Parts: sequence; C-alpha cells; structure tokens
Amino acid sequence: MKRNSFLALLLCVLFVVVGTGCSAQKPATPTDAAKKTTKSVQLANPVKTYDSLAKAEKAAGFKFTVPEGVNIDGADYAQYYWSTINNDLIEVRYGGEGDEVCYMRKAPASAADDDDADISGDYNVYDVKKEVEFTLEDGREVDVDLKGDKTGKFYLAIWDMKGAKDNGIWNYAIGVRGMDEQDLLELVKMVE
Repeated sequence: MKRNSFLALLLCVLFVVVGTGCSAQKPATPTDAAKKTTKSVQLANPVKTYDSLAKAEKAAGFKFTVPEGVNIDGADYAQYYWSTINNDLIEVRYGGEGDEVCYMRKAPASAADDDDADISGDYNVYDVKKEVEFTLEDGREVDVDLKGDKTGKFYLAIWDMKGAKDNGIWNYAIGVRGMDEQDLLELVKMVE
C-alpha cells in the first residue's frame, strides 16, 4: 500500500514538474511576431504595352511584319494592342477591348530555347491537329501546326521559320476565334 501511495505521489510530482517546465515558456505576443518580419519579393510584370507596333519592335529589337487588319467571318478588324513579353516576344492583337478576335506573336527561337516552341500561350486541348507544309514565294519552306475542332474551324497556328533577311530562326503563333484552314494559312503567309 505504501508502495502504491509512493508511486502515486511520485507521478503527481512528475506531472507538476513537467507541466511547470512546459508552461515556463513565454507565449508569443503580437510584438514578438512583428519582430520576425519576412521580406516579400514582388516580381516585375514581364508584359509591357505600347501605343504602336513600331515602339514594340524598338523595345524588342526586331521587326514584326503583320497585316494592318484581319477579316474574320466577313468583318474587318484593326490592330488595337501591341506588347512585348520580357522584351523578346512581340504580340499584336486585333479587334477591341472585350472583342478580341485575333492575336499574332513572334519571338526569336533562342528566346524560347527551342526552334519548334509553342509561343501561343494557348493551353487548350484541341480535337483536331493538322500539320500543313508549303513553300513561300521566296522559296522558304514552312511547316505549320494547326489546331481546331471537328467542325472544321481552326483556332491556332504555330510555326517556326528562317528569317528572309537575317537567317535567324523565329517562332510564330496566331490565335483566332475560329477560321477555316485556308483563311488561317493566308494569315500565316502575311506574317514575317
């Protein structure tokens, strides 16, 4: 009996000692938390907009030949937006705020780290993928990847091409609301 009483007393003393030791640490206060500040890093926006294609070209350091306007489903749309991304990709948009119908992009292959890079920014999964090869009037070969749906409309054209004047390899992309194959390929032929 004495032994059980002694064990009970010993356990009580242990609980008191352990409990006091654990609670001896001062609880954190808002001022303690404020002393442990972390620095937040804000990333710069890589997209810069311009009020003309010429200014976007100057910032990127290369030319981008695109049509002044596009005709989609019988309606004409003019350029309304010009930007660069990291100063090594130029994007031109057609239509208007809230009514964008087409965009075109160009970047040097070195910027994408791949001659065959998809610079479109379009990550949709398309039912139809088609590769079309043709030769431009100046003799350059072009392989275009078209992406679309089963209705015969295409929404994306991606290709790379050797420059006519500079021997560099360039990546291109055109995104549209939906066009038939021939109309989209005619747009591809207008881009340099």
